[in-house]
Amino acid sequence: MSQNKITVLIGNQKLFDTLSEIITIINNQINIEFDLVFYDQKILISYPTIIADISALKLIEKNSYHKDIKKIYLINNSKNFEIDKKIESEIILIDMPIHINDFFERVANDVVQEFNQNRQIVNFQDYNYDFNARLLFHKNKSLRFTEKENEIFACLLNYNDKPISKKKLLMDIWQYDDQIDTHTLETHIYSLRKKLESKLGLKNFLKHLDEGYQLDTSLL
Repeated sequence: MSQNKITVLIGNQKLFDTLSEIITIINNQINIEFDLVFYDQKILISYPTIIADISALKLIEKNSYHKDIKKIYLINNSKNFEIDKKIESEIILIDMPIHINDFFERVANDVVQEFNQNRQIVNFQDYNYDFNARLLFHKNKSLRFTEKENEIFACLLNYNDKPISKKKLLMDIWQYDDQIDTHTLETHIYSLRKKLESKLGLKNFLKHLDEGYQLDTSLL
């Protein structure tokens, strides 16, 4: 449904080793999968969005592989680095030091928000989902979400049938708003589940597990 895998091209061996130790943990915490690759000039690039360090970017510049790249999140650990003006990709410079989890969290949120803004109709086996119209529909029935229900539903879909914790949902939907508590989230989830069950007959579709909330899209 979205670009739910982001390639991380690292040319610096020390940084690669550091990320190798924690990338699995990060992937279990964030709704985007980060694919860590030690980059050399033999690898062709055809990804619209990547993460790269300076060593990898220099190889990208050297081999003119940047034509297919729309956006580069650049890990900058050099004080004297200058971006080659020939690169047409949008470059988002992330200066070190920064907490690694915060960095990957930012990238994941950017990707999801961009996807939501450009989302078209998503087709499942029997149902279709239109994010912009806030509508989940079948040939014989449909359900229009409230704005917040739509955000929650889209966020749950982005986790590809994996459970998402209350804390993560609050963070993704309400963006660290300390005025929002779990009771607010639970109220929205309860309302959403009841509508899915009563109007579409989707029982056991939105599940509350020990690990958090999860959608069973096989029912769609």
